[in-house]
Amino acid sequence: MTIEHGKPDVINATPTKRLFIEILSRDISVKACILDLIDNSVDAYIRNGITDRRKIRLNISKDEFEILDNCGGIEYNFLKNTVFRFGADIKRDKPTLGIYGIGMKRAILKMGKKILMETDDGKSFSKIYLDVNEWCKSDNWGIPFEHFEDSRLSSEKKPYTKIVVTDLYDNIKDKFNLTSFINSIGEAIHITYAFFITKHIDFYLNNDVKIKPFIIQAR
Repeated sequence: MTIEHGKPDVINATPTKRLFIEILSRDISVKACILDLIDNSVDAYIRNGITDRRKIRLNISKDEFEILDNCGGIEYNFLKNTVFRFGADIKRDKPTLGIYGIGMKRAILKMGKKILMETDDGKSFSKIYLDVNEWCKSDNWGIPFEHFEDSRLSSEKKPYTKIVVTDLYDNIKDKFNLTSFINSIGEAIHITYAFFITKHIDFYLNNDVKIKPFIIQAR
């Protein structure tokens, strides 16, 4: 019996970005996403070995989400090769809050369709603009960004990272428009990051409202 073989070929089984985004962000709450982004800022403070007080600011509205920290910025190679890689093996020589290296990607992709990120580590400056709809049209998973080999900080400013998410999904807009939700974020920061608020970092929410640390009273 002779077995006839046809011309070898390959079936395209590459997952779509839309499916990947949906699976990645499906089972996490918006509040958890925001705390993941705060974790990243706190981790930058730890990773960069900072000892003086720094700031993390959040502005949340139905039009946009913004988080800005001056906790050291992101080094160029770490940004290029690790920060946006899903499941990247992140080497840690200091204890950090984030574990799996997916918090930032999952958070920003869950919130909206247009993302701006700027970071300056005091040595160089990088800027990323990601239009999720356009990115999803291509099979290329790379994310283009602009890199400048000199710092863009003025002498009095500290290295920073800023993330702004706009063109929010409707369910995110509705949630961000609720005073009760904004208050719940402030309460979560007040409790979750009490140690850092007390010793290391000032946290600010909408209208530059400074968050006080949760104090445990011994009886």
